[in-house]
Amino acid sequence: MRNIRARSKVKSKANTNSSPSIQKTPASNLNDFADIDTNYFEQELHNSKGDLAKTQKLIEEMKQYFEGLNMPHGHLNIGRSVRKNSSQINEAINHLLRIVSTYQAGKDMNIPNSNIHIDSNENSRQFIEETCRFEREMFNIHFSHCSTCHRRKINLHVNSNGVCSRCSKEKKGHNKFGHENSALPLWIDKDGNKHFELPKVLLDLQLAECLLIQQVSPFIPVIHIRNGSIGSRGHVVSFYQDITSVCTIFPRLPSEVTMVKVVRSSTTRNEDVIQKAFTVNKHRVLAALLWLKEHNSHYSHIKIDKTRFGWMQGRHECNLDNIIEIDSPVTEPEDNDR
Repeated sequence: MRNIRARSKVKSKANTNSSPSIQKTPASNLNDFADIDTNYFEQELHNSKGDLAKTQKLIEEMKQYFEGLNMPHGHLNIGRSVRKNSSQINEAINHLLRIVSTYQAGKDMNIPNSNIHIDSNENSRQFIEETCRFEREMFNIHFSHCSTCHRRKINLHVNSNGVCSRCSKEKKGHNKFGHENSALPLWIDKDGNKHFELPKVLLDLQLAECLLIQQVSPFIPVIHIRNGSIGSRGHVVSFYQDITSVCTIFPRLPSEVTMVKVVRSSTTRNEDVIQKAFTVNKHRVLAALLWLKEHNSHYSHIKIDKTRFGWMQGRHECNLDNIIEIDSPVTEPEDNDR
C-alpha cells in the first residue's frame, strides 16, 4: 500500500490553438489524494468527439493513471463502442472527484488504494487487519489550517471559510491573533504578498552560519541528540556587551564568535552529519544577510562586507575554525534499528 501525503501541482502549457492544453501529471508524482487532477481526462474526453481510437487510448491512459495511484481499475475495459468508452471514462473521473472532495472535506473514508489481500492464516489475518485499521486511522488524520491565526494542527476544526472555531467567535477585524492586531510575525515580498513562514534562505542555515549573522550573543547549550540531530537544553542566557560596531558590518568574523564544542567519540554511521552544524557556506550566509537587510528593519542599516570571508581562503564552504573543543569520554552505542 502506497501512502499518499505530500503535494504536487499540475502545470499547463500553451498550445497552438486558443485554449491551453492541460498536461497530465504522472500519478507516481502525486503524494496527496487532494492533488488528483482530472482536468486532463475531461479535456481529452471532450476533444475525442466520438472518435473510437481516441476514447480507447484515453481508457488505456486512465488505467495507467489508476495503476500509478495503486488503485483497482477492473471497471475500465476498452470496448468497441464510443458511447460505452466515454461512459466508463466519465464514471472513472467522477470516482476520482468523489475521492478528492471527501478527502478535502476531512471526512472519514477508507483508503482508496488499499489492495491488501487477507491471508487465510489466523495469525497473519489478525496482524494484517490490525495494520489496516491503524493505516486507516492514520489516513484520516488531517492537518487543518486557519486562515486568520494561521494555526496548523491535526484535526483542527475550521468552517467553510477556513477559519477555526476560536477565531470565528471573535468580532471580524478584531481577531486576537489576526494580521490587523499585529500579533503574528510576517514578511512581505516584492509583490506585496504576506508570508507567515520562515524563508528558505534562513531555514537552510547551519548553526555556525547563524552565529555569523546574529546581532546578539546568547549562551545556548546545544547538544547532539542522535544521528546528527541538534537540540538545545537548559537555560538561555544573553550577555550584555558593546555591539555598536559588531552589529553594523556583516558577516561577523570567526574571532568575534565563540563556540564550545564538546567532542565525544561516536560509533554511529552518521557521524559526518554532526560536523555539518559547524560548517559555513559563504553563499548561504550572503543570501541570508541580503534577505535580512531587505525585509528586517533591525538589519536595514547593516553593511555587508564580502572581504570578511577572507578567512575561508577562497573556499565556498569550510568549518568554523574558532571552536573550543572539549573531549568527552561519553560514547554513543550503535542502534541497529536506525
